[in-house]
Amino acid sequence: MGKPDKKLLVEGWLSLCHSYSVVNQWQLLSMRKKKNLQLCFKEVARYDKNWATLTGLLSDDDSAWLNSLKECDPAGCDLVYRISTPFNFKEIKTKTAIFITSEFKVLLPQQYNTLDDFRACINQPQVKIVTPSNWSAEGFYRQGCGTDQVLVVPHGVDTTVFGRSEASRLQTRTNLGLDGFVFLHIGAMTECKGVDLLLQAFATVAAQRPDARLILKGNDGLYPSNEFLKKALSGLPVEAQTMVLDRLSYIGNSLSMADMARIYQSADAYLSPYKAEGFNMPVLEAMACGLPVICTRGGATDDFVDDDCALRIDSRLITVGKDDYTGDMLLPDLDHLIQLMYKVMDDADWRCRAAEAGIERVHRSYTWDAVTDLLLEKLLGE
Repeated sequence: MGKPDKKLLVEGWLSLCHSYSVVNQWQLLSMRKKKNLQLCFKEVARYDKNWATLTGLLSDDDSAWLNSLKECDPAGCDLVYRISTPFNFKEIKTKTAIFITSEFKVLLPQQYNTLDDFRACINQPQVKIVTPSNWSAEGFYRQGCGTDQVLVVPHGVDTTVFGRSEASRLQTRTNLGLDGFVFLHIGAMTECKGVDLLLQAFATVAAQRPDARLILKGNDGLYPSNEFLKKALSGLPVEAQTMVLDRLSYIGNSLSMADMARIYQSADAYLSPYKAEGFNMPVLEAMACGLPVICTRGGATDDFVDDDCALRIDSRLITVGKDDYTGDMLLPDLDHLIQLMYKVMDDADWRCRAAEAGIERVHRSYTWDAVTDLLLEKLLGE
């Protein structure tokens, strides 16, 4: 006889470009393949009612299947898996896992429905916390959670969507009017992404290398990414602003996963001088698309990059205040970032080696199927 079916209720978001929604959808699609798993889904209220719904994020078949999932009674489930914000520790009726990221290794009261509910669940055996990196996990250990309650499960990549394609690269570069050496960064353009440092470094490099180009992909459907970018640009000297703007392509609209893959494929290197991240999924997606990476050393990406596939920026750890709480942030070294940008432009042999190493690493350990298997094993013993 086979294993008895397990019943799982997922509570989260669909059809959003928010990272929690994207992660949720990829995980659900991988869970779809499990023969001994009954899946239910409950759409929960969005953190911001103005967040734009995105159609066409995934294939028509995948979207139709996700939208066909039905809600069920939590009491009849083996596990309830919650993946949205504010974090919900209310009404725990059965074994429950809550997905949370702690970018600054600190958890703020406004991130929860109520902080008292969270505190009441600390080290309760039927409540697990799922988080994608060891950096993020530190935030929960500081709150008193034991290592057996905090499950570190990385994010993944769908390698049927995100991969290397020379044909796509050439077509997308033509469509975007790109030439030269193209650096890429994807994110909300918030301070924790290190966009201020990225712009300073790019202005310096571009002054010496006129062929340097920059693509920034924001998320205007959820955040004022364009305004964040303008603020960061305003901090540069006027000459440096002109240097950047003459070589910058900004994309703020939401794109399908297939179109996002084309953006990665059009670039020559991925830049992420981040200061605080719970995981940093674009770095992993860039690796899957064969991009050499420049990212901060010492943070969440240390879990899944090494010197074979990435150039890591020296950084120092600093304490930052968040309301009445203190957390940690990394401060990447600007001069070292600039040096690494020159290196990645000049060393074609390293770029080729890094591309192969990154692709191999993703396929070996970081497909969505692989990391979802790990999630189910930790939560359900599957």
